[in-house]
Amino acid sequence: NVADSTAVRTFDIRAAYLPALSDSLFDQRLMPTITKYLLPCECGQAIPLEVSQAGQTVRCEACGKSQEAPSMRGIRALPTTEVETERRVELRESNWSLGRGAFFSAMLLVAVLAFAFAGLQYLSLRSIGKVYSEEEATVVFDELIDDFDAEQAYSAWQEFRDHGMGPKRPADYVQFRNAAEQLRMVVTVSLIIGAVALVAAVASIAMSRGSNTKATKTE
Repeated sequence: NVADSTAVRTFDIRAAYLPALSDSLFDQRLMPTITKYLLPCECGQAIPLEVSQAGQTVRCEACGKSQEAPSMRGIRALPTTEVETERRVELRESNWSLGRGAFFSAMLLVAVLAFAFAGLQYLSLRSIGKVYSEEEATVVFDELIDDFDAEQAYSAWQEFRDHGMGPKRPADYVQFRNAAEQLRMVVTVSLIIGAVALVAAVASIAMSRGSNTKATKTE
C-alpha cells in the first residue's frame, strides 16, 4: 500500500545519506577548518591572515616582502579561504577516550587490590613465626615433657591411656611449613599481578601523551 511504499522510500533515502553524513561529520571533527583572509601582495600572491593579526606586520612567503595588515574591519573585507588544520589542543580530550580511561581505572584498581592482598598475606606469613624442622620439633617436644611436674606427667599418661595418640596427622611443624609455602606463593603471585596492572596503567597514559604530541599542521 501507499504507507508501506512511503516508509520503504524513506528508509532507502536514510540508508543512502546517513553514511555519507556520518563520514562528513567525522572528517570535520578530525580535520576542522579555520577561515583565512587573503591580503594581496605586489608579487601577485596573497598573504593569509586572521582577524587577530590586524595592524601587525606580516610577510609574504612568496617574495619575502613585509607590509602592515589592515584593521579588523579591513581584514573582514578581504576575500576568504578555508584552511584545514589539526588542532591537537582541542582534540586532546578525545585522545583520552572513554575506553582508555576505563582501562586505566580498571588496571589501577587491580594493582591496588593486588598489592593490598599481598600485604595482608605477608602479615599472615609473619604471624606463623618460626617453622621448625623435624629435629628442632623433637627437641622442643622433649623440653616440654622434661618441664612437666609429676601431676602434669600423670595427667598426660592418663590421656594417652584412655584416648591413645589420637588420629594420625602431619606434625605441627609440617603443617606450618606447608602453610608458609602457600602464603609465599600467594604473596609472589599477587605482587606480580599488581606490577603488571600498574605497568599497563602507566603505559595507557604514555600512549595517550604520545598521541597528543604528534606532529600537527597549525596555522
